[in-house]
Amino acid sequence: MANKQLSDFPETGWGQVFNEVFTNEVEIHNYAVNGRSSKSFRNEGLWKKVVDQIQKGDYVFIQFGHNDQKISDTSKYTLPRLDYKTNLQKYIDETRLKVGIPVLLTPVMRRKFNAEGRFEDQHGDYPVVVRELALKNKVELIDMHH
Repeated sequence: MANKQLSDFPETGWGQVFNEVFTNEVEIHNYAVNGRSSKSFRNEGLWKKVVDQIQKGDYVFIQFGHNDQKISDTSKYTLPRLDYKTNLQKYIDETRLKVGIPVLLTPVMRRKFNAEGRFEDQHGDYPVVVRELALKNKVELIDMHH
């Protein structure tokens, strides 16, 4: 979701072109940072920058999971049904506390294909947890995983 550097072109984060589907009446602020998980985004103080600015009626798009899987990186790794789920619930609750509107997004499929040329699922339970939390919390869901 993060904005990519011009030197990375044509690669872009989907968040940096998100504004193209809206009119200029919609103000979009993209606080995503490459390589962060639901854990590291909070621990590095990046979430505080977001939550401090949320105003009543703001939509807050929440997408993690891609980097939560990095088992070898303890600063990022979360278990899907434990700390990942808890972290997402905190993001939802804190957004609502500011009277913002949380929107959950499943992780985007990685560009890995099987022998038949179809996407190979590498996210395991992370997208499942997002779907479950969206249902439980009556939060809008954008499923980027299928």
